[in-house]
Amino acid sequence: MEIPTKYLVAIILGVIVLTAIIILLIETISSVPGEIELEKSFQRGCAILAKNNCDFNIVVDGKNFRDIIKELGYSEESVRKRCCITYE
Repeated sequence: MEIPTKYLVAIILGVIVLTAIIILLIETISSVPGEIELEKSFQRGCAILAKNNCDFNIVVDGKNFRDIIKELGYSEESVRKRCCITYE
């Protein structure tokens, strides 16, 4: 039983596409760990901020919290809105 050419072409193209997707996923996963660690530090720092009256002079995982938020692209004001509960 012979497989028609159009099916062979479809199978080959499918394998190529799946391989490309797998390669992209591997590259994405391997390039993000530093950002994931920063985000974890941010979340821990946010919890610490909330407990310490929003004092930004803290160290989280050996880094100044202000440096962490800068590396993640946040402003101090946006972090205050996200992490700090204020009562007026």
